[in-house]
Amino acid sequence: MMSDEQNKSGIEQENVNSWHGFDVTGFEAATESLLAQVDALQRQFSMMKSILSDTLKRGAIATFATTDAPARLSDACDRVQTGISPCLQQIEVVQQGIAHCRNAERGSRRVRFEAAAKDRGWTVIGNWPEPVVSGIVFVVVDGAKERATVNGQVVSGLPTAEKLIAQAETELQDLDTNKAEPKKFIHELWNAYQSSGGRINEGVLVFDLLREMLLVRQSKEFFRNPTAQRFRPYPVTQFRADLTGYLAAGSPRVIDGSEEYVLDIVGGSYAEHGLFMYFPETNRLATCGRLTFRPARNN
Repeated sequence: MMSDEQNKSGIEQENVNSWHGFDVTGFEAATESLLAQVDALQRQFSMMKSILSDTLKRGAIATFATTDAPARLSDACDRVQTGISPCLQQIEVVQQGIAHCRNAERGSRRVRFEAAAKDRGWTVIGNWPEPVVSGIVFVVVDGAKERATVNGQVVSGLPTAEKLIAQAETELQDLDTNKAEPKKFIHELWNAYQSSGGRINEGVLVFDLLREMLLVRQSKEFFRNPTAQRFRPYPVTQFRADLTGYLAAGSPRVIDGSEEYVLDIVGGSYAEHGLFMYFPETNRLATCGRLTFRPARNN
């Protein structure tokens, strides 16, 4: 595992030429200069604070009559006044650099995101600012508000390409770790379909099935004593990833007795009751509204 310093170095090397319009060298020189000025002022302010505190403890007349505090305080004040003006000017330079940096990041965000995804071997479909990674991680970027979500989870702070990639990578790992084997998934879905009242050739709303899937996945111990510790979560993102994985595996049929059944997906309204997802067989994004089982012999 890379250390924070190695990761930082890698990011800097990867993006040194990709943030078009941003003078990295100039900005770093400006920040270095500002840091030196801040350090110098901080020392003078610390000295002033010490002298002023001592003056208040002893009393102004006693301090000034018996110590060299007046001269030292006056000298510190002069140094602060002398140093503040160039420091304020350098702050303005750094602020301008920050604005240029943010503009450059925003302007190259898509290119950097897609380049990083390609380096990781990810497939990206859908149109920016709503790309879909590997068919199961849905990224939504609101450039106007500078906000983003990855599979519904809010990205903290500015949605830089690096943050989007990192959160997408974590999401991919979690979904892969918890993914259901296609044959097990369709068996659970079949049980959920029946328990939800689904009939052959009659569809059931996708979120009604998800509710039943959640129950199907609980243990006997949970139903005997339904505590938070025994509860097995099954978020919609994992359900969508499992359904996508099932379709990518060729949609194995479910066997019940001597009969085989095929799963059909019917479109629906995403805003109302549908699940927006990736369909591997058509390489398209569409809405899953209802799921239906029908006899395989009807093919």
